[in-house]
Amino acid sequence: MDVQINERQRLYVIPAEGGYSCKGFDVALREAQALADTLGHPELRPADAERGTLEVLEKHRELIRLAQGQDIGTWFHPETPRKVRRILEAARKDGSRLRIFYGDTKTGRDWMEENDVLGTIGRSTGVLKIPLMLAEGEHGGPGLLEHCIVRIIRVDDRRELYRHSQYHLGLMEIEHELDPPYVATVRVDGKVHARFRTNQAAYHWMAYMAGESFHCPE
Repeated sequence: MDVQINERQRLYVIPAEGGYSCKGFDVALREAQALADTLGHPELRPADAERGTLEVLEKHRELIRLAQGQDIGTWFHPETPRKVRRILEAARKDGSRLRIFYGDTKTGRDWMEENDVLGTIGRSTGVLKIPLMLAEGEHGGPGLLEHCIVRIIRVDDRRELYRHSQYHLGLMEIEHELDPPYVATVRVDGKVHARFRTNQAAYHWMAYMAGESFHCPE
């Protein structure tokens, strides 16, 4: 493979049709190791010491070739907790609607992401079938950052299925102002995070961020 190694950004720069694609050293290593374990090919499992070398990509390519035509199930990021995997896979099979919360998995701090976090769970095509978030009425959607999930609520019964041991939201405070067309500002830990045209929309947004509502206001 005519691959360039970018040591400064820790990336493989890989020629692709019409340009280039990039793969991080750590991502390539972890994915190849997980593939080797899943497929039962320890001889193709790269060692940690190989991180950033072309040998990792060569083993990865061979493992992908071996995986073609096999059903290896839903492919999760190697760092995704097993409980999160079980919840997502169960929801994919029974069609449950989920509200997921992304965050810092070291600290448990919620990132307060409001897009692509509510819907049913689907699965991509291809050799590595990753979990997708499907909005209502859609048959396709973005891939989940499932290894960054810090909380999951099942929408139908409002049951919390998963919570990071240190999960927390930033402190949300609302300020009422006279600055049309915006009349309310929400600060998170003292910093301006969002502005709204009505006080009702601001309170509704705060409820959505806290998992108390399942409709994000515009």
